[in-house]
This record gives sequence, C-alpha cells and structure tokens, in this order.
Amino acid sequence: MITLKFSISGKEPALRTFTEIKQLLDQTKKREVKNILRENSWPINSPIRSQLWPTLCGQHQSKPQMVDGFYWEMVHQVFGTTELSEKPIMLPAFVDAAHCLPYHLTRTGRSVADRIVNVLAYDCPDITYSPVLYPITSILLHFMSARLKLVAKVASSRKTPCADIPKDIFQIGRKIY
Repeated sequence: MITLKFSISGKEPALRTFTEIKQLLDQTKKREVKNILRENSWPINSPIRSQLWPTLCGQHQSKPQMVDGFYWEMVHQVFGTTELSEKPIMLPAFVDAAHCLPYHLTRTGRSVADRIVNVLAYDCPDITYSPVLYPITSILLHFMSARLKLVAKVASSRKTPCADIPKDIFQIGRKIY
C-alpha cells in the first residue's frame, strides 16, 4: 500500500531530527525509522547526514573482534604497514571494476577505499562477488572517515544481503531492472 502525503497549506512537512530518529532506534522501532528515512529528503549538506550514517551502520551486528584497533591490525597484517602507499593497490577479485565509483573522493580517498575493501577481502574470504561494496565504501568515507570500522561492520553483517551475492544472480537482476 502506498500512502501519499499532501499538505493543505502547501508546505512540506517538517524534516525529522536526529534526536527523534535516535529515540526510535533505541526503542528498536526499525520499521518507523525506515519510513522516516524514505519520507525525509534532507539536503545533501545537512548535518543530520553525518550523524545518521554512523548511527545506522552501528545498528548492524558484526564480529565481536571488530574493535577500534582491529582495523589497523588488519591493515598492518595485509600491507605490512599502516602507512598509506602511493602505489596503486590491486582490488580483490570480488570487486567488479565497472562498479568502482569513487563518488568524488580524492586520490588519497580512493587509496583509503581500496585499502578498506582489501582488508574486508582478507577478513571475509567468503565474499565472492560484491559490486556495491566499493561504491558504498566511497560514499561512507565522505561521512565517516574517522569510523572506517563501520564499513567493515556493515559488510560483515549477515543482515546485509548486498555484501555478498552470486555474480550470476547480480547479472540477471541487472538485466531485469
């Protein structure tokens, strides 16, 4: 059932606040939160967006080992250092080059996204094909550069079906839609 909202006064309904959404999340009212997110069109530069991304990603359960130092330990394990290399990093096999959209990241931002995706490949070897992981990582880096572990949280969550889908299923879906 689709509900359309019209205002008699001609004004758009007031946008919801972060506090309202956070209260609903604390009450585990995820369906209401999803509806609010769909109905509210906050401007691109709205400060609520930088609050929502980490909070919404934090709702996903992840492996118990995902603590602050875990990401950096993994970076050191995979690359031998935590310094960002100036050399290009080869992306894992599950990344489809046609979907590596950087969404206006700088060269350094793209290197960080490459590194995150490689760490995820190392930590989650069961991911076989994930065309949306790189673009999602790029988008989230705009809002959460200090919270890289949240990208890993979402990707490793079993509640997130987009993290790992068979390539043939993705191709069929792409042709249908």
